[in-house]
Amino acid sequence: MLLPLICCIIKFKTFNASLRVLFIYICFSVLADLLGFLFMQNKVQTHIIYNSFTVIECSFLVMIYYLNFEEKRMRNFLKIFYVIFILLAIHILIIKGKFSWQENFLSSYEAIFLMFLSIAYFHKLLLELNIPKLNEYYFFWINTGILIYFSTGFILFLFKGYIEQRGIKTYNLLYSLHWLSYMVYNIILSLGIWKMKRI
Repeated sequence: MLLPLICCIIKFKTFNASLRVLFIYICFSVLADLLGFLFMQNKVQTHIIYNSFTVIECSFLVMIYYLNFEEKRMRNFLKIFYVIFILLAIHILIIKGKFSWQENFLSSYEAIFLMFLSIAYFHKLLLELNIPKLNEYYFFWINTGILIYFSTGFILFLFKGYIEQRGIKTYNLLYSLHWLSYMVYNIILSLGIWKMKRI
């Protein structure tokens, strides 16, 4: 997460509202990664950090899409999804008391929805055709990064139980795909941030 954070600091003066939200999200990501690393080094469970971050991450990414979708119907859909997501988070993490457990259902729900939003945004770009050079458009890259990362994450969350039964070596090998997609995600986010022109 340091690469997109550095790009944010350098390009901050060019930012619109959605990139300012992205910058705050990246700051939380760096903090969560740092805390997770420190907890693991001290052999402390990291589930509370990552469950909290799932809620924070989804909140910021939904806000970013809300700012990039102008259609009232899509914005209403985003509001409905977000309310359902928060209710699920309260039910799973607080009412059922799974805050300190590894929670894959909430992460899977988040991944499915963000995949849908990413594909819907690509569909919007194809229908409108009002951006002459897509590869120069900052949100094209950010949207691509989100699609890659959350589609990979969804597959891993979906088959996590099966992967764990294959033994620790297989688990570590397959779960390394998550870290690889995370690195790709951060590189593509950085590229999108860098493409933002002065407003």
